[in-house]
Amino acid sequence: MRLLQGRFVAPGITALTFAKAWSHSQWLWGIAFVDAVALFLIWAPDEIDEWAFGAYLRGGEVNSHTPAWMIAGFGWILLLLISVLLFWPRLLSRALG
Repeated sequence: MRLLQGRFVAPGITALTFAKAWSHSQWLWGIAFVDAVALFLIWAPDEIDEWAFGAYLRGGEVNSHTPAWMIAGFGWILLLLISVLLFWPRLLSRALG
């Protein structure tokens, strides 16, 4: 199911986001970057985990694997958050005061 959602639903949401963002040309590059990162997290969580495993960070080695569902879930949060804020900008204005 994760493969089906990642392959078809995520690009569909991205396409809808770009269609909506087309009128806001100053935001288009930022939205493209966030969506690209989100799609990468959704499509390749196992590869991201393998890349990070064994890396040295602040003098210590990363010696535990991150579950793929957690990496892909963070990608879904990014993708849906940027889409919700673009389609319902009043939520952002309420949150900021």
